[in-house]
Amino acid sequence: MGCNSFSYWFGTFCFDYLIFIITYFFFAFIVYSYEISFIQHYITEISLILITFGASLITFSYLCSFMFNKTNTAFKWFPAMNMLIGYTLPLIF
Repeated sequence: MGCNSFSYWFGTFCFDYLIFIITYFFFAFIVYSYEISFIQHYITEISLILITFGASLITFSYLCSFMFNKTNTAFKWFPAMNMLIGYTLPLIF
């Protein structure tokens, strides 16, 4: 009974990415409704960056989930890992 591993992770990824896309459309709606011109000029570039960032962050989160045995430990360390990898390493390189 149940589904195989690929079906589970792919379905979970699709749902998480759908939530991310809904949030992105909310962002785009606000940009156009308030006529934020400096973002409207670069909306295609910003959209591409946000859409690829969402997919990569979700995938990174899934890969990091295998590093922890307890959920509580993951909730403590994962934000620190994101901060280190996302903000500190780009400043160094």
